[in-house]
Amino acid sequence: MGVDFTDRKESETWVTKQSLEFLSAVAGRAALRALPSIYRAKDETAEEIALISFRSLLTTMCNAHGWDRLEYPNLQEVSKITAKSTLSATTATALRGTDGSVRSAARAAALSCLVSTDATARSGRDSAFLSTVHATARAAGWGNISDCYNASSIDTQIAVEKLLTEPLWIGQNEPSYIGNDRVRFVDKLRQKAAWSFWLRFYEGMWNGTFTEWEIALEVIKIPDEEWEKDYQRIGSLIAEIEARLALQKRISELEVAVLDEHAQQRGIGDNHPPAPIDDISSVPAELVVLWEPLLDIKTEARAEKPDINRVKKAVSVLVSIASACGGWTWEKTNTFIDAGLKTAGAAAGTALLAYLSGHGDKIASVVDAALKWIGLLP
Repeated sequence: MGVDFTDRKESETWVTKQSLEFLSAVAGRAALRALPSIYRAKDETAEEIALISFRSLLTTMCNAHGWDRLEYPNLQEVSKITAKSTLSATTATALRGTDGSVRSAARAAALSCLVSTDATARSGRDSAFLSTVHATARAAGWGNISDCYNASSIDTQIAVEKLLTEPLWIGQNEPSYIGNDRVRFVDKLRQKAAWSFWLRFYEGMWNGTFTEWEIALEVIKIPDEEWEKDYQRIGSLIAEIEARLALQKRISELEVAVLDEHAQQRGIGDNHPPAPIDDISSVPAELVVLWEPLLDIKTEARAEKPDINRVKKAVSVLVSIASACGGWTWEKTNTFIDAGLKTAGAAAGTALLAYLSGHGDKIASVVDAALKWIGLLP
């Protein structure tokens, strides 16, 4: 049986025995059920409250995922910063004049993040968890308050790894009064492109299908001062993150394909695909001309303040190589690309081209991704 959250003694005892990840998952899912009620707020404040709530919930669910703390050492610090900011914000002017359900939903979202901030702060975390569950139930108070309690109780019976792939309402449809708010909430998000990531997050969590954790981990690291701006600013930063990660993926795919081709032609291939190479000294001599611009782009994609001109120069070289491989037409070329590089052999050379047969489209994909990324940089 699941936990009876209306029984104070039972719920308090249960909470003390649970992991940080499990409490984060249950708390986050509870807050997500109530989230649509924030659009009961006044139009001029609803979007501000939505951004505050989404930031908190995304951070909570990243913690629930159980990422290796050694691999993501700043996750706990990010959670603390987010919890402090969102808890402060939910008591500020954004919530003035809103009804009780809105305040409860926003507070539930903020408290859910506090649950996941510090594994050593046991008592504070446990209190925040129970407050989240109760705030969620109050947010849905215009319907049957037991619905949200029961949904959270069902969650407590499922292992955290599986829970993150389950719909928010396991084995049942959401109550009609929540469903009606959800329809209005989703419609609001769909109206503006800046909410596109948050719409995918919300619907993915609702259905148990969200998989964009790599993007999520980058989004929660957006500096605090940026979150103090509006949802459009955060939307533009997320678009840059998505473009950067897509670029890095395209580069990795190209490197693996070319290294595999090189190994096969030299008769040294096996059944294991080669790993991308970041050290130029480890790159086969005949591939250096390709690897140098790729490494330049990769370096800038990791930089806090990317050098756009360095990326453009690297793109120019890749365009020349892609043209030689039949993966690029000069009609696609941007004006910044040096016309002098239109001679295919200028960058490529016969030794390199021997290993790039059939990969011109992958090089062109890297170029396209790089151009899209730098076009989104400030």
